[in-house]
Amino acid sequence: MSHHASSDSEFPNISGADEARRKLDERFKKLTRELGVGATGDFPRGQIHRTDEGGLSLAVTVEKNTVIIAFGKPVAWFGMSRVEACELADLLKKRASEL
Repeated sequence: MSHHASSDSEFPNISGADEARRKLDERFKKLTRELGVGATGDFPRGQIHRTDEGGLSLAVTVEKNTVIIAFGKPVAWFGMSRVEACELADLLKKRASEL
């Protein structure tokens, strides 16, 4: 099982949830800036679906014994070529070996 979050995620209504949410948002923004991830503004293979918003730069990192894929923005789906998919698979395996 994996973990995930989106811009609409809410912490459970527990003591300290607002502070935890604020800290998580700060960490996410810092990671996004450091990694240079997010929308690229181009369509590398043309618009492949009516909901396609264009290119997306992502990063795969390890934090607190967890492999994290950082997109820099909420993402419902992403697509890639066969070569890119193989490169992502290799990178995920590499980061997993760091755990």
